[in-house]
Amino acid sequence: MSEFELVAIAVVTVLSSARLTRLATVDKFPPVKWFRDRYEKATEDSGWDLLTMCGYCFSFWATAVVVAAGYLSEFHEVWWLVNGTLAASYAAAIVMANDGDEETS
Repeated sequence: MSEFELVAIAVVTVLSSARLTRLATVDKFPPVKWFRDRYEKATEDSGWDLLTMCGYCFSFWATAVVVAAGYLSEFHEVWWLVNGTLAASYAAAIVMANDGDEETS
């Protein structure tokens, strides 16, 4: 594996994991919020409910899943498609939120 590929894997992994963490912990996208609410109710008072309330807590698991999926699939093109899309959508949202137009953020 080339140095370029290793850097690309690292960048995509970080951004994809960050997007998954945001989805799991704070996004209001209805299907994700529905699942998060059910998870929190099912795990209430167990300590595991904190997983969806803490970005630091969840990001470890999101990153572990992204890395494991990449390793086990030998970074198959489907891994790149899914995680590249998550990474690009997260980067696009960051750019949009900081593009200087106060009315859209």
